[in-house]
Amino acid sequence: MISLEANSSSVFFPLPKQGRLLDRKASLESRDGTKLLLSGVAMNVVTVRGGVCVQTESVVKYANKEHWEVFQDGQRHREGASKVPLLNVSGNRGATIAGIRIDSAHRPVPDHLHKSITEAIKKLGVVQVRFQSRKVGKEGDIIYKNKPLRDSRRDDDKRGNGQRIIWAANDPSLYTFSVNGQEMTVASYFESVHGVKLQYPSMPIIHVDNITKFGGGWFPIEVVFQTFAKSKDNTEEIVTNILKYHDAIAGKK
Repeated sequence: MISLEANSSSVFFPLPKQGRLLDRKASLESRDGTKLLLSGVAMNVVTVRGGVCVQTESVVKYANKEHWEVFQDGQRHREGASKVPLLNVSGNRGATIAGIRIDSAHRPVPDHLHKSITEAIKKLGVVQVRFQSRKVGKEGDIIYKNKPLRDSRRDDDKRGNGQRIIWAANDPSLYTFSVNGQEMTVASYFESVHGVKLQYPSMPIIHVDNITKFGGGWFPIEVVFQTFAKSKDNTEEIVTNILKYHDAIAGKK
């Protein structure tokens, strides 16, 4: 079972099970191929006369297709390959950030793409942060799962002043923070503290909520991975298919 959001009471069946669960109640994939209709279970715990009861009901939601954990042939990919990177580099064909194409991951993102990338990242909901520290005494995997993306605190200029994206990890004019009295960019912090030299230091950093380490929750985009994200769109097709699903499971009157 998979959650679309951090700390959610609703969980959803993995994709290989969805076709059989949905049957012909509704289309599994949206017409434009960008969203998936997922069925699952919503759970609530209530107290009744001194006892505890668990209430469950069927639930169905759309998820953004490019933001979900990848499944193939009914089996989850091995760890490390099962997450979709937020920055997807395709050799000579350029790269994408949250599905938005850029010419190169070795140069800062052009200004005219900032708006579309910001909107795409806002739809992600939750992400996973994963990297391997190579510094002596700090070796090992560092993993944060199902962390929400939110704007940084507006009352702290050194934490990005209300931003969600800062457009380069290595540009001190955009963002630095103090470590033992020394001002560092996110790129220099990762290299100095964790022995990790970023492959794409000109790429953005994004703010991951509820993390106070690592420069106040700012992470280079190359160590952030997409997980399931609930679709925030509300098209006529989505509404129609969800109503079809609920009509089918309710049965005939």
